[in-house]
Amino acid sequence: MEVQKTEKTEKSEKETHNKIDDFDNFEIDEDASRCSNGIITSNSYEELDIKIDLHDFDIEYKVFDHILVLFGKRKHHSNTSSPEKGRRYQAFVRPILLSPDMNSDKIVKEVENGITHIKVPKNGTFKKLLVSYN
Repeated sequence: MEVQKTEKTEKSEKETHNKIDDFDNFEIDEDASRCSNGIITSNSYEELDIKIDLHDFDIEYKVFDHILVLFGKRKHHSNTSSPEKGRRYQAFVRPILLSPDMNSDKIVKEVENGITHIKVPKNGTFKKLLVSYN
């Protein structure tokens, strides 16, 4: 038994196919990444800049096979005279997959106004293409 496609079915299949093709072509802008617990990433042609806006945290990083892993921890000691003395400890781990064009050997960590920047430079293997129309 052969199923015949109608015009409506073909249009629906084409729309679904276009949505699937567009799935990998999205970008998360800097404003949208603000919802990610104080870690903001911005990607340019020169570098990936990861801004960590967690003032009281000690931030460290390690690279494992093109995965940048961010570690953050904060210790808080209570110095009050209340009967509820104690300590609080907070920590997070956040992996970020690095693309092959990023140079993980030259990562730079900077702290500016309480915001930690981790900058991953790119290899700079971009080619300028000249497109001409005849």
